Amino acid sequence: MRGELPATFASRLICTLGWCRGQDKGKMIKSACHDNQAEHYDLQVKNSQNDTSDYIRENYATIHQTALHMLELNPRDRLLDIGIGTALLEEKITTKLSFYGIDISERMLAKAQEKGLSIELKKGSFLSIPYPEKYFTKIVTCFAFHHLDDTEKSVAIDEMFRVLTSNGILVIADFMYKNKTEKANLTKRFTTEGRKDMLEEMEEENFTDIEWLTGIIKRYGRKIYTLQGSTISWIVKAA
Repeated sequence: MRGELPATFASRLICTLGWCRGQDKGKMIKSACHDNQAEHYDLQVKNSQNDTSDYIRENYATIHQTALHMLELNPRDRLLDIGIGTALLEEKITTKLSFYGIDISERMLAKAQEKGLSIELKKGSFLSIPYPEKYFTKIVTCFAFHHLDDTEKSVAIDEMFRVLTSNGILVIADFMYKNKTEKANLTKRFTTEGRKDMLEEMEEENFTDIEWLTGIIKRYGRKIYTLQGSTISWIVKAA
């Protein structure tokens, strides 16, 4: 049985993975809540890799590698990473291709730039991708999608397919559950383990229902593949 993480610590880890919410004139916005964590973000990820009580980072590196494998990268690709952060994923890519990354955090983008990788970086979000239609052959997003509510996720899927070529590949790696039954099973498990922190995160961080997500993606006539990467993380591929 895994010991309980303090709720504040778990929330801080979640925040480093993605985007937070704020209010601006009655409209939901995404704020760069992890700007102040950009300086030490890579170290935080590294230090949490072997923490067996941390469901958030469970199999983090393996999930990255699996997502890259599912992208089927080749030198002719234009790859967009949405929520690129400090470019941890791109550091693992050995194929020479055209890299692009967007994030709402200017400090995260600055840290990515410092790594000297050949990536075109821009400020942007799921809901407003600053590129023309059919521009990318591959799109990936890792541990950022859960900061959108279902309405926003539906819009984000439309926006991603807008900039993806007709034969392109989309890969989403994030916190998900297979269906409502599996969500109930996770809730029961975390309750049994005394993991109040994880029960709160499941609700506050909008874990994605894969059954619902695949229904949205099917509108685009794509084949869908799913793979569970950890207790709470899945990888969804649309090709």
